[in-house]
Amino acid sequence: MEAPLLLALTAGMLGAVNPCGFAMLPAYLSLLVAGATDTRGAVGRALTAAAALTCGYVLVFGAFGLALAPFAGWLRPRLPWFTVGLGLLLLLLGCWLLAGRRLPSLRPLTRAPRLTRSWPSMVLFGMAYATASLGCAIAPFLAIVVTSLQAGSTGRGLALFGAYALGMGLVVAVAALGVALLRGEVVAR
Repeated sequence: MEAPLLLALTAGMLGAVNPCGFAMLPAYLSLLVAGATDTRGAVGRALTAAAALTCGYVLVFGAFGLALAPFAGWLRPRLPWFTVGLGLLLLLLGCWLLAGRRLPSLRPLTRAPRLTRSWPSMVLFGMAYATASLGCAIAPFLAIVVTSLQAGSTGRGLALFGAYALGMGLVVAVAALGVALLRGEVVAR
């Protein structure tokens, strides 16, 4: 495997466990464990859910990457500052929330949406996971994938995007399979 593809694969793997979205992973994995009666069914459900979650993640990152591709040349030298600025903004928002205040919203949710094991629900969960992950994982994503699209190599950019998506999907699938196969021990702990 070429070094850029390996780098994109590794960035995708790290993107799956970034600090911004990682807190959502236990909720997803606990849904896989709930109500599991046999290992074979749990493994099938784990693989299906991992594929759906990856699909949702890829949709959000793909749309975001396509939207930013025209600006990649301008963004590339500014990515370190963008990342620092975003980190400071997240820190300020965290302090705001710790002070007991709420973030403004257009329409407050009366209750959280229900997460089910259906394909559309898992894709939506993947999209939410990706949205939460954007703050932490977007700089490596932009540096690796979008800048290659901007450089004029669409095929190369798509290959790097595929490697990034594969890396993210591998981590989610391995975690889901681990929970499916070891669910009794995982639940006990």
